[in-house]
Amino acid sequence: MRAILVGLGLTACWNSPPPTAPQQPPPAPPKTTTCDEAVKGIERSARDLLPGTDEKLITEALRLRCAEDAWPAVALDCFKTMGRDDLGRCAELLAPPTRDKFFTALSNGTDDERAELAIAVAQLKTLSVGIPECDNFVIAVGKVLDCTEYPLAARVQLGKETVDFWALPNNGRLPGDLIKRMATVCDQSRGELEQRAVGAGCKL
Repeated sequence: MRAILVGLGLTACWNSPPPTAPQQPPPAPPKTTTCDEAVKGIERSARDLLPGTDEKLITEALRLRCAEDAWPAVALDCFKTMGRDDLGRCAELLAPPTRDKFFTALSNGTDDERAELAIAVAQLKTLSVGIPECDNFVIAVGKVLDCTEYPLAARVQLGKETVDFWALPNNGRLPGDLIKRMATVCDQSRGELEQRAVGAGCKL
């Protein structure tokens, strides 16, 4: 009998299920960038770009826009870690209507020409006309805006006028003859602008 009981005990030991490994806690969800972190990134990086601004006014306006317009995570991450020249690149990650509100919030807090110029430069980086000659004109305007030999007031005006004109809605259904005329005008305008800029000492 003892031998039978011992045998049964050994069989039970061999047939018992292996101990289960302790359960690992579920991975923590990835941390998402908040509006506050994104706005602080803009403040930090754009402080030198936007002199003469009311920082408190801009900060409050941007936080409001971020919350109400629900900036996407990719834009929040970009603004949080943006460098000095990344304002336009990060703004391009916003949908066009949201991007317009973003730049309006920035513009309303400044009365300094250098800040207005910096905003215009950032806006130009988000423009795409869809007509090669006109896109080349926009690129040429951007180069002139970076030229310190060109008068500051003239650069500010050029930037504003270019942004205001090409920011008009375009449904991509322009008649072919109009596209040709616009291409011709853009090409001529680019040539004239580059000629004036070179005359002012700019190296394009």
